[in-house]
Amino acid sequence: MSEISAFTASLGHNGRIDVVAIGALGNDGNGTAVYLTRTAPGQPGSPWTDLGKPGVGAIGVQSITGPDGYGHLLARSGDYQLWVNVREDNDDFYGWAELGFPPPAAPDDPMVFGWMSGATVGGYGTIDVVGFADSSRNGTGMFIRSRLNAADPFGDWIALPENDPADGPIACIADDDRGLDIVTRVNNVSLPGEGPESGLCHLRRLPDFTWTDWELLEPVKGGFNQFIAPVLAYGGGGEDLNLFAVAADNTVWHSVAIKDGWSEWLSLEDPGAPVTGLSAVVDSVGQLNLFAVREDNVLIMRRQEGQAGAWWPWTDVPHSNDLIASHAVILDADGGLNLFLARPGNQGIDTFRQEGPGGAFARGPSLPGLPL
Repeated sequence: MSEISAFTASLGHNGRIDVVAIGALGNDGNGTAVYLTRTAPGQPGSPWTDLGKPGVGAIGVQSITGPDGYGHLLARSGDYQLWVNVREDNDDFYGWAELGFPPPAAPDDPMVFGWMSGATVGGYGTIDVVGFADSSRNGTGMFIRSRLNAADPFGDWIALPENDPADGPIACIADDDRGLDIVTRVNNVSLPGEGPESGLCHLRRLPDFTWTDWELLEPVKGGFNQFIAPVLAYGGGGEDLNLFAVAADNTVWHSVAIKDGWSEWLSLEDPGAPVTGLSAVVDSVGQLNLFAVREDNVLIMRRQEGQAGAWWPWTDVPHSNDLIASHAVILDADGGLNLFLARPGNQGIDTFRQEGPGGAFARGPSLPGLPL
């Protein structure tokens, strides 16, 4: 059995949930194969299927999920290139396609990708892949590569509008009506009377494929955590675009896209211990649910009361005492929230399903560790 070092989850057209994972990483720039299991909500998963190695193997994997919940796959390989695996209408995956990296500024100074994110819309087959790339001599930059419809191949890497202090992590999300939204961390942002801090910057591609300028969001005292990616999520009914981010002091902040930018930051307070990541999902009655895993092995959540309502306090989500390496949450086709908690070592992934909106999470069958 092999340790699960990263995993992601998305919904299939057939109502089953795809869980995609990679094992312990290799040495000398090598990654690992990508494995897939499919499970009906609350039911055992299928045996792990080997989806092959993207290039020299994956060192990171994530879903590119649109408003409909169906996910393509994005991977970063051990030589820091990006790869995509597109889901077909029958839920088969087409196979790993090399997206590579932007052309180097000089032959001996190639670009390599650090942070990555992807987005897709509900129609047309548009897929956008955004990466944060850097080189040893020519600095850093953000790049995008897109497939505009299902009949087209991916275009070339295109540099996003210049944003000098940009420094991953990044997140992006797309919608047919609003377009593509990208949020990234930036350095050297100052509050009055404070020294340079890290902030967040926003860029939007409108539905007519024109770009806005980069917009600096209001900074917060102490800046934002440099290792935790911001989270973008649409609210109930898709009316509101929500942004969540973790500050350096562990406070979780929330802002909503408005006509002229973003609302003032709303503090969702310190969850009580350092968190390792966030995820947000709308449940079947339109309430936003925010999840985080703390370093002390506690899984916590906050729920928004109704659409765009007040936030409940942070609440522990009961689960076993097993250690948690990472987590994912997804809304299934029957309207239930499903939690997946990867355990360290060779112990697989625990599953939990919520018993109706606002209900408790009942434990389901565990997914086994990866095959050798």
